[in-house]
Amino acid sequence: MEEIVKHIETEYDGYRFRSRLEARWAVFFDNAGIDFRYEPEGILVPTSFIPGWAPPRAPYLPDFYLPDLGLYVEVKGEWKPAEKAKALNAAAYLSGQGHDVLLAPDVFRQPRGGSRRPWRLSLDGDALHAYPWPLDRARDIFTEQVETVAAAGDPDVYRDGPDLLRGCKTDYPAPDWYVKAARAAQRARFEFGERPGA
Repeated sequence: MEEIVKHIETEYDGYRFRSRLEARWAVFFDNAGIDFRYEPEGILVPTSFIPGWAPPRAPYLPDFYLPDLGLYVEVKGEWKPAEKAKALNAAAYLSGQGHDVLLAPDVFRQPRGGSRRPWRLSLDGDALHAYPWPLDRARDIFTEQVETVAAAGDPDVYRDGPDLLRGCKTDYPAPDWYVKAARAAQRARFEFGERPGA
């Protein structure tokens, strides 16, 4: 029997978010000083990977757009196979248009002894790659951390890729601004009219 998870609509800073996880990411962006647009305009995205799993063109509504970084953000705590196919196809399309997609799972509950970060999805040729965000490319660790999550004509890559919703486990320290913003999001309370950061 499939478990039904009900998302709790949450208000924060004048927005009504569809889930607590979306609200936590808004707290993160605010504390990091990153401007965001919530649920910008929806788009129709073509299917790039696993054509039989999704319609040829599917409507897609990104959760956030970060205009100063040129990134779209997809917040996901869980997904069904069709939702994963849609999200990865959207990431491929948007990245091909010059806007990578940040896949933002619940990285605020850190495993003991490890650090997890969201994945940045980027299209290179006919393959969609994921790498941890933020990543200091100046330290030349990009190639060490890259994961291929989908490739045109290769369903095995799609099926056998990393568990994107667990976040990227990395031993590299996160920048101070990221740590502070993540802590604020982790500690945010939305119950009983509490206002994070107030």
